[in-house]
Amino acid sequence: MLSNSVHPNVHPASSDHDTDGPHSGIPHPPPEDHHENGHAVPLPNTGWNEPIPSQNGGGYEKDFMRKPPYEWQSEGELFGPKYYSQCWCGNVAFEFHGDPVDAKHCHCRQCQHLHGAPFQRAVIFPKTSVRMVKNQENSLHFFSTQRRRGLHDVPCKVSCD
Repeated sequence: MLSNSVHPNVHPASSDHDTDGPHSGIPHPPPEDHHENGHAVPLPNTGWNEPIPSQNGGGYEKDFMRKPPYEWQSEGELFGPKYYSQCWCGNVAFEFHGDPVDAKHCHCRQCQHLHGAPFQRAVIFPKTSVRMVKNQENSLHFFSTQRRRGLHDVPCKVSCD
């Protein structure tokens, strides 16, 4: 006979394993993703010679669509695409310079809700190693996970029509 009680498999990074309430006990982003402890990965030279866009979060960045990781031009053609990815419908596409700096499974409630799954797999590249090469019919949309609204407010998720 099957048990009627469900015991969730809580991510081991959760300090209190509390699954009650609107969010899981997993911090977003997890502590290992915080770089104030000096473990930041050096950025490859991809030809972007200005400050890293939106590095302080929020929605203050003016003309963000003309800066990494969106539509921008490399100075001296230093951006060498290694990977290419596009959405299912093909309206939005990105190219990536070099290899990812990290990969992870995210189990936070926001990712669970947005992806309709218990976790989502993410491959992490520096912003200056990503460039949008296609945005057909202005199909790229933003969702702020902090404000829970459709707007560009870093950190944010992207999707297409």
